[in-house]
Amino acid sequence: MDISPVQLLVKKLCFVLAMILSVIMFAGLISLADAAAAQSNDPVFVGAGDIANCSNDRDESTARLLDGIAGTVFTLGDNVYPDGTRTLFMDCYGPTWGRHKNRTRPSPGNHDYDTAGAAGYYTYFGAAATPLEPNCTSNCKGYYSYNLGAWHIIALNSEISMSAGSAQEKWLRTDLAANPSTCTLAYWHKPRFSSGQHGNYSSTQPLWQALYDYRADVVLSGHDHTYERFAPQSPSGNADSARGIRQFVVGTGGAGLYSLPNIQANSEVRNNTTWGVLKLILHSTSYEWQFIPIAGKTFTDSGSANCVGSGTLPTPTRTSTPSSSGLIFKDDFESGNLSAWSSNTSDGGDLSVSGPAALVGSRGLQAVIDDNNNIFVTDDSPAAERLYRARYYFNPNSIKMASGDNHYIFRGYTGSSTLVLRVQFRFSNGNYQLRAALRNDDSTWKNTNWFNITNASHSIELAWRAATGTGANNGGLTLWIDSTQQADLNGVDNDTRRIDKVQLGAVVGIDSGTRGTYYFDAFESWR
Repeated sequence: MDISPVQLLVKKLCFVLAMILSVIMFAGLISLADAAAAQSNDPVFVGAGDIANCSNDRDESTARLLDGIAGTVFTLGDNVYPDGTRTLFMDCYGPTWGRHKNRTRPSPGNHDYDTAGAAGYYTYFGAAATPLEPNCTSNCKGYYSYNLGAWHIIALNSEISMSAGSAQEKWLRTDLAANPSTCTLAYWHKPRFSSGQHGNYSSTQPLWQALYDYRADVVLSGHDHTYERFAPQSPSGNADSARGIRQFVVGTGGAGLYSLPNIQANSEVRNNTTWGVLKLILHSTSYEWQFIPIAGKTFTDSGSANCVGSGTLPTPTRTSTPSSSGLIFKDDFESGNLSAWSSNTSDGGDLSVSGPAALVGSRGLQAVIDDNNNIFVTDDSPAAERLYRARYYFNPNSIKMASGDNHYIFRGYTGSSTLVLRVQFRFSNGNYQLRAALRNDDSTWKNTNWFNITNASHSIELAWRAATGTGANNGGLTLWIDSTQQADLNGVDNDTRRIDKVQLGAVVGIDSGTRGTYYFDAFESWR
């Protein structure tokens, strides 16, 4: 698009005027609300999407709102119209929202990608747009995360693959597991849900699912040029007041506004006549929101809510089902035998498939402990896995154990014999208990706490991860019991470790005081 000299002059004059106004405002005319927020030391997070265009000055109007609000600025994509060239960023975005570039954490949109590889976007914002690869200027990842106060913030990229098992989705799950904050917010361009003319984007559901699995609180999007606030909901759009994610669509940064043709379920507030920004105050276990309109407009929306993880956690649904592309191994034992496994050590039939052992379906794995001999199945399918996730069901089935008796029911190895992952089962003070552990590069172990389980069927899930490189110290292990996260070990130096083999059963360490039968079922693993 050609920019006329008059349009460019108007932009630059607006820029000069805005700088003068900014000096005045920061000299003493900042709003009482912002002063209170600053005094509380709780971070302010403010922004919108669908922003700049040299053909109008509405982005200048929203930029003036930013001039008077301290904090971190976010963008929700489509930063400059029509096609995100570097020239447009410099001449159209730069004089308005660009005056807050040094405190902006951007995300890209489809119009930014109208320039090949979003080169204008990545060149203009530099490392801030893709800190995982700071020298990239085209076709970059564009997703990253950071912390604001007690909150973990994640910027994602809706213009590249978001499918289950994609590089972005796997990175997101690893990042969430490594950052178990009470409060989590994510933002990207295309909305999962919207009553606007673009509507819902089901392609974003895997990102929502990962966020939901890890109890995220807020998602921000743009793309539809409207403002809309949804009640907390699940990835499939069901109302979920207990642990659902609240979504805001904030495509009100300056682009022409859209209609609202298809009102979606759980939509609480909508407006398509007002440009403005969304301001969030991020408290340690809660948040406040306020939509602030440009001068001359009166629509606003405000409220507050607690974070999902701030109180007693409800009983959740089962954690995510692995995608077929990421699946390593699966056996539901419905075949009636152990042929799916690489090998088994059954001690004369003490380990077998039976109907009474069924915890899911009609058959399960039965382990009869009548001596101190180990009994287990082995899966050699993993292949030097840096990320390994496994889930299975376990029922103690009233097995008799002396107090303090313990042994291992799951183990993972690098190569054929170097133990790096384990789950331990014990009986202590009248309670069955579990804990998990991982081994670092210097061969010391890091254990979770012990967690009580009842004499019933429980789902056990592990997400093990190797550190990304020498000195990165970002390896870890997450443990869920009955789909509730119980522990997350992180900061581990284990970059040389991999998962190549796992074993399930009464693997090792059986005590003479342990006798009886317990059950396993529905084992599955994925990367």
